[in-house]
This record gives sequence, C-alpha cells and structure tokens, in this order.
Amino acid sequence: MPPLAGSEVVLTLPEEKIAMLELKGLKGPIRVRQQLYDNEMPAFEEVLSDDELSMVLSYVRTSWGNSATPVTATTVKKVREDLRKRLESFTAKELGIEP
Repeated sequence: MPPLAGSEVVLTLPEEKIAMLELKGLKGPIRVRQQLYDNEMPAFEEVLSDDELSMVLSYVRTSWGNSATPVTATTVKKVREDLRKRLESFTAKELGIEP
C-alpha cells in the first residue's frame, strides 16, 4: 500500500482529482515516493457521504507532515455528480500521474 505521508499524489493533485480517485477508485500501477505500486484501490462512492469524504481527504492532506489544501464537500458533491455515469476505476495516467 502506498504511503500517505509525503505522497506526491496527496500533496499535488488538485482537490477535484483526489476526489475522483477516492470516489471511483484506482487500478493499475502508480508511483509514490519513487516506488512503484500495482494494487487496486476500491471506490468509496457508495460508502461515504460528500461531507465524510471531504473530511477524510482533508485529514489525509493535512496530517503526517502533509500541507496540502483541504477538500471541500462542495467539490466532492460536484465531482460525484460529474462522474455518476462512470463505472470503472481510474488509472494513474487518467489522473495525470505517470506511473
């Protein structure tokens, strides 16, 4: 499992893309802190509300020495609506992260 502390993904992805990743999941390889991981992360769209997901993402982005901006519930809600017809998980490449 990739680390969250100091993760380029956690620190550099815009809040919309990190919400996309959490809502729909991630499949295939991803590089975090110069190490390649090839696991599948499940989607959380059916598990957490917009407020809950916002709080979890904001916590991850501001804990363990991370200093990224929080993710708002408004952003999560908009991304959820935009992705409502998407069935599959994202790949790192689709999110603009080269593995």
